[in-house]
Amino acid sequence: MSYDLDVNVFEEQTMSELSEMRQELTDLSVRAGNLERKFDAMLSFMQTSFENINGLLDRVIAKLEEHDRRFDSIEKRLDSVESRLDAVEMRLEAVEMRLEAVEKRIESIEISYTKLKYKLQIVNESIQELRTDFHMFERRLNELEEDAS
Repeated sequence: MSYDLDVNVFEEQTMSELSEMRQELTDLSVRAGNLERKFDAMLSFMQTSFENINGLLDRVIAKLEEHDRRFDSIEKRLDSVESRLDAVEMRLEAVEMRLEAVEKRIESIEISYTKLKYKLQIVNESIQELRTDFHMFERRLNELEEDAS
């Protein structure tokens, strides 16, 4: 009977151990199920997040492309304005050259006018001297006529 007792004890210990193992397996299975649900939830969250991020990136890329087009348009306008300003600058330089030529011509005319005025003054003075000399000559002639008569 001692053999029977040992078998019974062995059976009880084995059954107890098997029961504990089954409980551990059940617990592990429950935890694995929980972990699987958590993993699935996390995976779903990450997929949604990636989709949202991709959507945001698409919008950012679209905005960047729009800004690139705007900058290109602005750059073309600035180039056009710069070309126009260059043309205006060239015209202004031409006008400046003409003004300088006109100023030189005016200076030349002023110098000529000043010289002419000076010469006219000399001519007027000479005419005055001639008039004076003529009056003196006329008086002298009158005197000579009176003396001769």
